[in-house]
Amino acid sequence: MAFCNIYHNTAPIGHDIRIFEALNLIEINIDTLSVQLTEADDFFILKDPNHEVNVELDILHGKYEPVNQDLYVSPYGDDSNSGFNPDDPLKTIAFANQYIASDSLNPKTIYLAEGTYSLTENEQLFPFAIKSNVNVTGSGMEQTTLDCEGLLSMFSAAYRSNITVSDLNITRCDSDYSCSSIGFAYCNNIVLRNLWLHENNADVERIGIFDCEDVLLENIIIEHTSTNRDDDVAISIAPTSKNIVLNNIIINDMHIVNNLYNYVGMRIFNSDVVMRNSIVSNCSAIDGGFFVYHNTAETSTENNLDLSNFLFYNNECDYNSWSFSPFYIQNRYQRMQVNNCTFANNGSGYGTIVTIFGYADIRNCVFNNPWNYSDLYFYNVLDEIGEFDATMSNSLTSLEVRAENFDLITIDNVLENSDPLFIGDVEVGWDEENADYYQLSENSPCIDAGTPDTLGLNIPPMDLAGNERVWNDIIDMGCYEYGAPPHVGNTENVIENGKLKIENYPNPVNLNEGRGVVFLEFTLPDIPIDDPRIEIYNIRGQKVKTIELTQSLSGLARIAGLASKETQRGEAYSTVWDCRNERNETVAAGVYLYTLSVADEIKGANKLMILK
Repeated sequence: MAFCNIYHNTAPIGHDIRIFEALNLIEINIDTLSVQLTEADDFFILKDPNHEVNVELDILHGKYEPVNQDLYVSPYGDDSNSGFNPDDPLKTIAFANQYIASDSLNPKTIYLAEGTYSLTENEQLFPFAIKSNVNVTGSGMEQTTLDCEGLLSMFSAAYRSNITVSDLNITRCDSDYSCSSIGFAYCNNIVLRNLWLHENNADVERIGIFDCEDVLLENIIIEHTSTNRDDDVAISIAPTSKNIVLNNIIINDMHIVNNLYNYVGMRIFNSDVVMRNSIVSNCSAIDGGFFVYHNTAETSTENNLDLSNFLFYNNECDYNSWSFSPFYIQNRYQRMQVNNCTFANNGSGYGTIVTIFGYADIRNCVFNNPWNYSDLYFYNVLDEIGEFDATMSNSLTSLEVRAENFDLITIDNVLENSDPLFIGDVEVGWDEENADYYQLSENSPCIDAGTPDTLGLNIPPMDLAGNERVWNDIIDMGCYEYGAPPHVGNTENVIENGKLKIENYPNPVNLNEGRGVVFLEFTLPDIPIDDPRIEIYNIRGQKVKTIELTQSLSGLARIAGLASKETQRGEAYSTVWDCRNERNETVAAGVYLYTLSVADEIKGANKLMILK
């Protein structure tokens, strides 16, 4: 290649140059690139790692020299500023991602001031790519808005690691191409937290995770879309992704019209997923799957689904022929776990609402969809594979449980053809489109009818509303616990004068067995003026991690319009620690102490053990 200039480009994969495959040596001679390089860096110049590529670079100049420090961006900034402090901010997010330098030992952050970022208002360039070891954080999911204005997508990363994106409002990504609004491929250690995506009518998924490892999605709302295209997917996790954790996810009001055979809501293929404290609601399609999990590939035999505190309600499809049912999960190799979930008021044109294909254990669940053929169907025989046994215990169904071969199903303490008596069914003033409708009323047969022994199930200590889960020595069916007090009482491990209970699970956590993450959960009596903060210390008293909680599970439900302050009994928080320190290094085995502070006053403490 003759000498030329290539700089200030914003391609999501290979910012300036991408080399997919080459049989012979490629010589790249450039006068000015965005930065001066002596070898491909996988950001400005990307060599596809799946192909043999031999490249020699001769780059004379860089347009700019990246800086190894935090940067600040504002809608009213200027890219000629230094970006080193809030008073001298850059203007475009894309340039900040080019300009920042970072490494695994010194991760850096791009801070986005509140306001709206768009092409027409302040010359933003979407989509943009994110470097490894970089955090992009806004001022809050209601304060910092990225407006795609109908363009292709917002941001992405490929073949990168150690990235966090948080506290953003993302709207109006509207593409008819096969491209995620937010996409990560072949990445590891990715955190997406405190994101509100709405009115994004893109063709495929709003968040796409493809062949990634160690990914956390937490405090995410995806809602208010309508399309007549092929799919209307909120979150897609594709093969083969490992150690994926989803916590506090709300998918609401997504629709496909005038089109058949579609995915809506969530689809997960051949991946390993834990999901807690989440809602899929008020979605519709002619014939579609609203929550779909498949694990069928021989290359993914260790992958599994672990689902708890999940509410699936008021979703409607006209019929199920292609999709089997609105909620469909299949694993041919591992036992799927479905604990304390509620499936209510869903319609499938007199079809089946929930289909379980393969190995599964169903506990403490409520299935109440009485205007259909079946609440729950076990598809447990496949000629070319064999037979699959499953268990169902301490659960309620409004219709008869059905199965391909009922002899393969172990049923224990299941109330069939029963009514859970949700509070919205027996009291006036409740809206069936809101999550609060599906709490239990005082005469519900689900009260104190759950599994007598919850040890080892890793069930969250709080229900979906932040109330005590096992508070009177027994658990209820469904995602809500009746009559339970908010999860704010004292515990044995609180420090002197402590007022709040904060719990962690699993405890201990074994980093050599499965997912190396810890859920930390607590409830405050009311909405705090200052954001709570969790600080984690090793046994020597050295602080290893600070977690700022800028968003609560209760607040997510209010933002999505699925609950009101009047119907919530406390401010529930649930967050995940990935057992990494501030430099994204996995911590050593041992005992760790952590404190919960509000307005710099320590309110509670606890401890956990990490094994390797």
